[in-house]
Amino acid sequence: MPAFDVFGGQEYDGADAAADAGPRGYQQTSNSSDATRVLFSCCKGETHTHKTGFKQLYRRLRSMYSLEKIDNREDLCLEVLLGPGSSGLNNSMQGGLQLGGAAGPAILVLGCPTQPFTTAEFDTLRSFLKGGGSLLVCMSEGGEAKAGTNVNYLLEELGIAVNTDAVVRTAHYKYLHPKEALISDGILNRALGTAAGAGSKSTADAALDSEDASKDGVTGGKGLDFVYPYGCTLSVQPPAVPILSTGKISYPMQRPLGACWSSAESGGGRCVVLGAAGLFDDA
Repeated sequence: MPAFDVFGGQEYDGADAAADAGPRGYQQTSNSSDATRVLFSCCKGETHTHKTGFKQLYRRLRSMYSLEKIDNREDLCLEVLLGPGSSGLNNSMQGGLQLGGAAGPAILVLGCPTQPFTTAEFDTLRSFLKGGGSLLVCMSEGGEAKAGTNVNYLLEELGIAVNTDAVVRTAHYKYLHPKEALISDGILNRALGTAAGAGSKSTADAALDSEDASKDGVTGGKGLDFVYPYGCTLSVQPPAVPILSTGKISYPMQRPLGACWSSAESGGGRCVVLGAAGLFDDA
């Protein structure tokens, strides 16, 4: 029986996947050659991939981006990440990289890797960022120590480090598990709330939520509420910038949960790190 796409309102079965599939598990979802490519990594033991954890996210992005999946470690190379013509790029090049005939912009998604990266793979990721690619790294509680990876080796160069802790809600409200933390005052950048439509809630609904929160002993926050499930905190310093925080209710208090970094070089890429891959979980 075909699966129902909860986002697109259409049935999706094996025939659709076969029509979209190509070499190396490539899946083309846009007819435009200029469409942004989103690559889901499965080659480092990720707990969240296009098959599990990020399945609904993957389906939702199909209509807007060109999606690919990296199943083999051999595919974690510039030729795949940045497209044909980029295999000769390396970290010794100074300034912006001229990609020539490379493919369109690319975003690499690492959904909580559980295997260590090699020195050559870190060099590839550095060149990927220098060449204009973007990186999304999602982790979970316990950080890299519990996951068994060494991703901090690269992230610390950008001013970000994943801590070996867990975020716990001190006052239970809507979610009973203490590690499913509902955070109401954790937005550090107002643009996030605007993009998510946080300002679209009516005054009556906002007042009702605030009243319910007060009955449960929770301070009602302003802006965007989000659930941070089974995640850890981050350590952030310049040039990286924190964008999410634990707020005043969760413990540890006022600690970064998400951070972003942008290359200072012309044509460079960006990196976003989140301490909870469960933010995009299918559950």
